[in-house]
Amino acid sequence: MKNVRRKTIEMDGAVFTIAPLTFSQLRRYSEQGADGTALFKASELVCMGLNNARNGDGDPEWTPQRVLEELDQPLFIRLKDEIAAFSGLRFTQSGEALAASEKTSTDSGAAS
Repeated sequence: MKNVRRKTIEMDGAVFTIAPLTFSQLRRYSEQGADGTALFKASELVCMGLNNARNGDGDPEWTPQRVLEELDQPLFIRLKDEIAAFSGLRFTQSGEALAASEKTSTDSGAAS
């Protein structure tokens, strides 16, 4: 990907480069409903953020299976949270991710 912001996350000596999700990826992520489990959905988010940051570095592409086999729970949660925040997602109290929206204004902008 050419137009990607990148950020380095370090936890206990493990270093990962992440990138935010694209609008297309955010839409796909938010459209996945009850047909997928929350863990699989979150692992896809982590994969997209890790893969978006790749720049032909020779490291194999991240897949949900690779995430589940190679990452421990604290690192997985940290990466998920960092990628979601970096992408402009916010979470509801139930843990569902929603795209962050700009503050809406009731002001019409017209001066009286």
